[in-house]
Amino acid sequence: MSAVELNPRPVRVSPLIKESVAGYLAFSRWTLLTAGIMYGLFYQNRFSKKEAAFQEVEMKRKAIRDKQLAEEKKRLAEGGYFRLFCIFIIIIISRDKCQKSVLQR
Repeated sequence: MSAVELNPRPVRVSPLIKESVAGYLAFSRWTLLTAGIMYGLFYQNRFSKKEAAFQEVEMKRKAIRDKQLAEEKKRLAEGGYFRLFCIFIIIIISRDKCQKSVLQR
């Protein structure tokens, strides 16, 4: 066998070093947690203001869009369905002609 052991025994670490490392880890954990909370509060406030402005613009757009949809619905009720029916018939007739020409080849 070689001079190096395969599974060396663990080295005893001084309790003083263990405590100081654990203390730094705990301090780091709490510091990062506090920093994350502060970051979240800052950006929550910032994004809330942006979202409020965005929703205001979106409500204006929604009012315009609803008005346009109401006009479109009214126009379709007055005679648009007949136009849609005619377009539908034209599409069906042209599709049938195309299918017949393909079948004849």
